Amino acid sequence: MNKFKINFIIIIIFLINLCFLQGQDQNQNKVFISDIKVVGNQSFSEQQIFLFSNLFPKDRYEDVNSNNVYDFEMNEPFFDFNNNGYYDSKGSFFKSGDEIKTAINRLWKKGFFNDIQIYIVDKYEINNEIFLNIEIQVEELPFIREIIFSNLRKNKSQKLKDNTITITEKDRFSLNDIYQSIDNIKNEYKDKGFLNVIVNVDIKDTEFIDSKDIYFEIIQGPKNNKIQLVEFVGNNVFSKKELLKNAIQFNKEKK
Repeated sequence: MNKFKINFIIIIIFLINLCFLQGQDQNQNKVFISDIKVVGNQSFSEQQIFLFSNLFPKDRYEDVNSNNVYDFEMNEPFFDFNNNGYYDSKGSFFKSGDEIKTAINRLWKKGFFNDIQIYIVDKYEINNEIFLNIEIQVEELPFIREIIFSNLRKNKSQKLKDNTITITEKDRFSLNDIYQSIDNIKNEYKDKGFLNVIVNVDIKDTEFIDSKDIYFEIIQGPKNNKIQLVEFVGNNVFSKKELLKNAIQFNKEKK
């Protein structure tokens, strides 16, 4: 999320708190959500976004008698967004003004989104109660369609997929997991003596807007050779065997 978006969200949170504080000054007016519009959701329904964020609009009903008011006697059909079993003419209540911040944090923790923004698009007052129309904009993380090791045999590629990298096909794409996978590959190769291994990653679009292909290229480089010969110069007291033994012991203690 860039600096502008973060600042904008901070402004939104400030406005929510301002509405709340103004309500407190004006005979403790209460602040509710009236309606919520969700934009950018592809894999998740509007209802799921409400549940993830814990922000709910007023329930939407079928106005059977066309009087623009929910008729409890007729028991008009309605969509119960918060699953409480009865019709709500008001959405979520803003108790402290921190509900927007909490909603953003809840959505982030799901790990499904690359960007989240919440806007106030309208504000009005009825019977000394403040109502807000808000818009939740999300950008979903794409799925990983395929992971390819471009210069490895199939069996070696499968071992790295199963035991080394932290991403799997069909998972949500995450740059943090990509970086962790690169580190894991490097560490595995270094443990085998390839200290100068290079791992390149290429992230490619697919024909589907919600998926990516991940290509790994591993350049292992030369394997570090073991020491074949050790010569001690200027030693007239200790045997070569004693010096080697002490050198090995010193190296172990240093590690």
